[in-house]
Amino acid sequence: MIKTVGTHIKVRDFSKSLRFYETLGFQKVFEYGPDKAVKEAYNGTVFAVGDSKLEIADGHRAVKQEVFGKNMMDSKVSLMINVDSIQDVITRAASIGVKPAVDVRHFYWNTLEVVFKDPDGVVLVFIEPYTKESAEILKADETFGSPPQNYPLSPRTPSDPNHNDVYPSSLCRPRQGFHRFLCSVFLKETKEGVNQNRNKDHPRINPAPQKQRDHPSNQQHIN
Repeated sequence: MIKTVGTHIKVRDFSKSLRFYETLGFQKVFEYGPDKAVKEAYNGTVFAVGDSKLEIADGHRAVKQEVFGKNMMDSKVSLMINVDSIQDVITRAASIGVKPAVDVRHFYWNTLEVVFKDPDGVVLVFIEPYTKESAEILKADETFGSPPQNYPLSPRTPSDPNHNDVYPSSLCRPRQGFHRFLCSVFLKETKEGVNQNRNKDHPRINPAPQKQRDHPSNQQHIN
């Protein structure tokens, strides 16, 4: 049974990458290297990300050293990172002169998302539950704020008694297995955020999804 997912990033400039991740708010829980208590021939740091881990290192005994000199060339792989405040991430990044690769966007599955690239070009998508107030403060791009015209689910309207729901509850119903699990996990993570205005006793409310994992937010078009 899968318990957690970890990410290992093979970095070119360890000091630069360490500064980047620490400044953006990643919490260091372990480190190793030639001058550390845990001795190793190369440098590495592990950050806690919820129940998972993100590790950066400039060497690995089972990986050819030339791999560490390569740069990510596109957005084929991206890390999806749920946060309480995108503004906090942007402010932290600005303190070291780092600007978003893609500015804040509002997506119609009720998220605000901003994209950064780390020093090796790894794409990091920071995701905050959508609120109108945050969208206005962040001046979010509304290009993707409404479903496509031919989208199978009708847009919400104030006349809908369940319009405060995060996203049409039927979105996850046709989904089975892991997709449905992802929807329920994301809902649990954000129930104090996006769902703050939701009537939790409303009979139509399901473990409803606003999850973006099968949506085009995973393709940020920043190649």
